[in-house]
Amino acid sequence: RPPNSFMLYRKQVCKDFARVGPRKRRTGLPPAVPGHISKRAGIMWKALPAEERKVWDDLAVWHKEEHARKYPGYVYKP
Repeated sequence: RPPNSFMLYRKQVCKDFARVGPRKRRTGLPPAVPGHISKRAGIMWKALPAEERKVWDDLAVWHKEEHARKYPGYVYKP
């Protein structure tokens, strides 16, 4: 299943949190636990300007097209 725009954004936020490390962050946030990172990513996502969100939307469309090319006939079945 191809990732949506928020999932791609969250993945990048997680990489950024991991790269910075807890000592340099000093944002007053709890330690970089996956649940906390996801919550923070959601807040950041809602605050993104439309132009920046479009970049992630376009990337999600590319992933969707690439997935359709690799897996023709794929149907998501939850």
